[in-house]
Amino acid sequence: MRRKASIILTIFIIFLYVGLFVITTTSLHSISSTLLGSLTSIEEIEYVSTEQNSTGTFRLTAQIPARNSGILDVNVRMSVRFYSDNGTIIAEDTDSKRIEPGEIEEFTIAVTFIPENVYSVDIYLECRSFFGMIGLSFSTYLEDFPTSEE
Repeated sequence: MRRKASIILTIFIIFLYVGLFVITTTSLHSISSTLLGSLTSIEEIEYVSTEQNSTGTFRLTAQIPARNSGILDVNVRMSVRFYSDNGTIIAEDTDSKRIEPGEIEEFTIAVTFIPENVYSVDIYLECRSFFGMIGLSFSTYLEDFPTSEE
């Protein structure tokens, strides 16, 4: 009886491991294809910048396409933060969407700031799948951000 229970438990654990492996690889495939699809479409980013001469502020609006080439839904979040030289957040915007397999969604990021006050920029991209339990993120922090006067 003990031997039979041991065999059943072993088979159950093997099926559990195989199931977890399939779920993880499927989720990572969907996430990585979405990340690669978003990062390789950098030339497709459309942006509009306007300067208001009376106040010296600058308005930047970017539309960023993201495509899900995987087989699972992916939740994508993009954010941008502009910092002053003392670390204070000057401007920030975040957009998040759920992208179905084979779909293309467009993210809109719009920020208003004074270029002379910008010292650094933080750009963040996160993709999550399988009920938000599996995810990857990409972040870059740019210091000494060039202003229009340089």
